[in-house]
Amino acid sequence: ANGVAESVRVMLGSLEDIDGAGNWDLVLANILAPVILELLQGGLASRIRPGGLVVCSGIIAEQAPTIQAAMLKRGILLAARKQIRDWVTLVGRRPSDE
Repeated sequence: ANGVAESVRVMLGSLEDIDGAGNWDLVLANILAPVILELLQGGLASRIRPGGLVVCSGIIAEQAPTIQAAMLKRGILLAARKQIRDWVTLVGRRPSDE
């Protein structure tokens, strides 16, 4: 309806479900921290194109440091952190100079 169908590709599923789909400019993960951690440990960060973003939300504030550390360990740098009450969103960027 908004005329972006030729330039935007949206996929839904686990990493295994969309294996072979290439690298991505943007990943949105709005799910609990343990699942985000599992995705990061399963190779999510390596699927983000250099310069690409990952937005992780649905994180309870006390679990945010664990997710942030897991992102950093896999080469994803924190670009932004937003918090509303007990819920945190972490925005990470894969450096483009890799």
